[in-house]
Amino acid sequence: MITVTTPTTNFPAMQGRVGDRLVTYSTQIPPHAIEGLLGHDPRSRHWKKLPGDIEAIYSKVQRATAGQRLRGIMDYVRLRFSPRSTLIGAFPAVSIAIQNHVGFRPLAIPDTEGVGHIQIDMSSRNARIVVDGLGRLSSVLELLEMSYDESRPSDDRQQLVDLLSSFSIPVVIYAPHPESEPLSRAEMGQLFFDFNFKAVAVPPRIAISLDMSDPYIQVTNRLARESNAIKNHGGMEERAASLGAKSTAIVVQQVLLRFVRGAMEGASFQESNKAEIENPTLSAENTLEHAKAMAEFLDAFADAMGEAFSKDRKSLHLSSPGWQTIGVIYHDVVHALASKDPVETARNLAQIDWSRSGPLWSDLVVEKEHSDGTKELVLHSAGASTKREMVKKVRAALSIDSLPSESSEALI
Repeated sequence: MITVTTPTTNFPAMQGRVGDRLVTYSTQIPPHAIEGLLGHDPRSRHWKKLPGDIEAIYSKVQRATAGQRLRGIMDYVRLRFSPRSTLIGAFPAVSIAIQNHVGFRPLAIPDTEGVGHIQIDMSSRNARIVVDGLGRLSSVLELLEMSYDESRPSDDRQQLVDLLSSFSIPVVIYAPHPESEPLSRAEMGQLFFDFNFKAVAVPPRIAISLDMSDPYIQVTNRLARESNAIKNHGGMEERAASLGAKSTAIVVQQVLLRFVRGAMEGASFQESNKAEIENPTLSAENTLEHAKAMAEFLDAFADAMGEAFSKDRKSLHLSSPGWQTIGVIYHDVVHALASKDPVETARNLAQIDWSRSGPLWSDLVVEKEHSDGTKELVLHSAGASTKREMVKKVRAALSIDSLPSESSEALI
């Protein structure tokens, strides 16, 4: 007798359950098995090729992975999964919903209940969709595609092959309970929505303080250690949105990061975390070099200001738009204009009256009266528009009036 079976893929897995409707299977898959498990390429540029109902779930609920994020995850994999990395790296588990029941064959070993092999129906009628982790899978698939690209140098391709064979991706599969009906597309879409929109984001100030992988955060932390202007005047405060009344720090990490982003890539990158840079100045390999150069610039600025640098903590150069303005000016002279003596510009910056009563800021500052009758000069706005106005004024004061079109001038 000949038995015909539906083609399946077998994976070792641990079984679990969520109520009476769902069972879960925790497993690991190698990068080259992603498309086989899903039955499709989940990258956003391929969505229009998918069956209409699956395409609708991806395109109407999922976010297409932005180019900057895609490159960021690819860089993360190449740098942090490498045996040469000084920092550990890993992926959180990817979640995949499967429409039909998943076969489970437990291991015939005592005391191993719930551990065995799963068999997944690979037919096109059994929908499998990524409900969380699309960016991670898309980035790995991009690297896999690069490893097949014969136009790339053979050494680079071999490095990618070695890298992609050195890790697997943790996956949790959500499937219908064996005693219940298959999942409907609506139920799969609901899981998609829950996983992507019900989560509560970590506040940026906390995320920044914990992230050791982002090169701009790396430079920010290193700059705080390298610069005498920062470490000798209270240092950098982490996990705070702004300096409190009792704080002795000179700057918060979140603001210094904005300085670094503007100093390295210009105003557009400084103003938006979603901004994309085609050829970024900063990379994981040159963080120390740039941190030292920025520290030299800040130290020259502080030395030229003398006591005025830290005496009045309400001086505009220590405000958030002030730090960001100085960052953009650094980008102007070092990267846009390639000045041979940026330290001279730093000393010239120090000649500006940065006090709130300084004549340069007269149309940006207003007098505010407090409930106790005391009055104080404050910026009429602390947003990006104020920073842009400050940049214009400082550029004019320093006679920086001719920038290449690709510089940060575009958004100022």
